[in-house]
Amino acid sequence: MEYCVIGKEYLDYVSKKTNKQVKGYNLHLTFEKDKVEGLAVLNTFVSEEIGKELNINDQVELFYNQYGKVIKVVTL
Repeated sequence: MEYCVIGKEYLDYVSKKTNKQVKGYNLHLTFEKDKVEGLAVLNTFVSEEIGKELNINDQVELFYNQYGKVIKVVTL
């Protein structure tokens, strides 16, 4: 599925659950969806390495692992 990056928010915090440092980006994306007038939205977290390469208005495709975590983003 194709998404458009409309925003990215850098996050750097210590997880209360694991007590480990977390660095990455919360991506704000839009996409076309059946039965939606206009565009649908998705917010998802990606690692710092993945997020720093993305720019606003990039058209991207997301790839997930078996746990639902984004492991790869390809710019189209």
